[in-house]
Amino acid sequence: QPSLLPVLPHHYLDELKQHPLVESASPLAFGDSYKGMPIIGTDDDLLRGRDIQYGNDSQNHKNSVFGSDYGAVVGAATGLVVGDKVTPIHGQVGSEGAHQHEAVNYIVTGVLPTSGDAWDKAILVPITAVWAVHGAEEHESHADDEIHHHGGDVSAVVVKPKSIAGAYQLRSQYRTGESLAVFPG
Repeated sequence: QPSLLPVLPHHYLDELKQHPLVESASPLAFGDSYKGMPIIGTDDDLLRGRDIQYGNDSQNHKNSVFGSDYGAVVGAATGLVVGDKVTPIHGQVGSEGAHQHEAVNYIVTGVLPTSGDAWDKAILVPITAVWAVHGAEEHESHADDEIHHHGGDVSAVVVKPKSIAGAYQLRSQYRTGESLAVFPG
């Protein structure tokens, strides 16, 4: 669901990646879309081990699940296939401040199998590309105050705890005035 989220300072991501109770922590950056589908910046850890269907260039995916700095791994229900070009729109079409990132094209490098959840319509791209796109635009114009991706800040962090007890401890530690930890259900 498209909604405005305040950004979470990058230090939370760094803390969680190093936290002794955390098995893995992956950033999520929201704000862009393509044909109504969310473009989500993340890192390799979120997708590592998933059964991604790559095209003939699967050799390019040894260093990154995305295959390139502007590669995209898409959900099965996006209708996109390997090789398709995705030009992101900042915000939602028809909303104030929405605009196309004309200088950016993500190339679909992989497709996820059907999962029956929200990831089926997601377009996942390297979070570093999202930061680069929005950082370049902020230098050009500070007029868009709706959503900012300053210096590697994130919209959310997906955390896989090492244990159930650790999950409860993490939730308690990260329910502060600046962050909110929840269990998805």
